[in-house]
Amino acid sequence: MVRTRRSPTSKRNENLIIMVFVSLLSFYAGSLFSMQASMTTTANCPTVSLSVSNDHSITEELSEKSAESDDNNMKNGRFPETVHRFATGMSRINKDEFTNRFEMGVPVDQSKPGEEEVLLLYSSERALTKKKKAEVTGLVPIPRLSVEDATENCEEMHIVLTDHTNRKQCVALVPQYESFHIQKWMRVDGQGGKMDATEDLRHVSRGYQSNGREKFRPPEPKHTRRFWEMLMPYIQNIDKVLDKLRPLVEKVAKNNQLVVMVCNKGQSELLMNFVCSLKARGLDYSQVLLFATDVETKELAESMGVTAFYDEIVSDF
Repeated sequence: MVRTRRSPTSKRNENLIIMVFVSLLSFYAGSLFSMQASMTTTANCPTVSLSVSNDHSITEELSEKSAESDDNNMKNGRFPETVHRFATGMSRINKDEFTNRFEMGVPVDQSKPGEEEVLLLYSSERALTKKKKAEVTGLVPIPRLSVEDATENCEEMHIVLTDHTNRKQCVALVPQYESFHIQKWMRVDGQGGKMDATEDLRHVSRGYQSNGREKFRPPEPKHTRRFWEMLMPYIQNIDKVLDKLRPLVEKVAKNNQLVVMVCNKGQSELLMNFVCSLKARGLDYSQVLLFATDVETKELAESMGVTAFYDEIVSDF
């Protein structure tokens, strides 16, 4: 019997195909769990409350010293020295100009009175714009600058999309080891109740609403077992699916790399927008492999020149 050795290229392609399929499987599994957003949860999350000292004498003394110190520090700039390591100046930018310059990947609300500008905070003197520097840092109205002038020395920029419905919301900037997670605190009792102005601020999940309801609820064990049954077609037919997927991956991949996307009919408009944007900018999308969850999306993708994969066994459930 003669044994044939598989070439390194074949091994790499095989590994790539398996990785692509596992990514798709993970996506579907995550989708199944997210479907349970309206289901009841039995999980009780711990709460954290803010406590205030009752020693008024100490509090008043510290407040007086802090106010005196702030008065002295504020004479030379917009912000006192106590926050100078992360707040040195501010400027305003037209919202439409800013969002047109920086693509954030989400639909942008139309500008209206009271929400027409972006507020830019500079965390270092080195990041300050050279134009109108005195106004940016001084005790004068916050200057309005062009997006190019305002960001000319920003080596990094963190964009926070915040509520603009005029609710009683405060935004706190805390000097600390950097985190890209925005915490949400509300005045609630910590027992699933409605928002109550008499309660302390407590750390809540991002889906917690003022009426006490949760937008995002984890599934219960009975739901998980049902998901396992729904995932069985993927596990039982993995070899057949990989055989169909292999030629597409080999066609699209370059240097063992490709871009994987998943789309259904309901999100097809976003797919069209994505492809049209690539074409308008002259960007190559030949390395994109789209996993379509229905025939209509597959046909739409292929009509725009996108390589698409659809399989009835794993896509219909």
